Amino acid sequence: MSHAGRYRLYAVLILLVGGAAAGWVYAHTAAAAEDGTAYAVEGGTAYVVRLDDTKAYNRQLERMSGKTGVMAAEFTEWFAGLWHGRSLAYTLATLSLVGALGCLFLSHFQILLPAGEAPPRPGGGPGAQE
Repeated sequence: MSHAGRYRLYAVLILLVGGAAAGWVYAHTAAAAEDGTAYAVEGGTAYVVRLDDTKAYNRQLERMSGKTGVMAAEFTEWFAGLWHGRSLAYTLATLSLVGALGCLFLSHFQILLPAGEAPPRPGGGPGAQE
């Protein structure tokens, strides 16, 4: 099997395994559970209030570390949220799609090379084409 054929096979395998894993995670997880939550009752209705979404928390964080600290905390929270619950299923599906497209990209460049010829080396070293 040629190198291009192997890359295409890898792309299909990555899509199948990644898609199956994403489907399994999606089917076996409930909607995201909130950590660090509190409840506020107004007019007989209970509302979920995340403790790190309160104005006092954001004001204190901004006083201690500035706008950059607030943005870093928001980014960290977003990134950590990618690896839990149904967001994990979407993350797995996206990563498997990107990996498969990367393999197909590599297979395209393997097709462009003549059979048995190595790619040229930059810098004029041994094996470099002039």
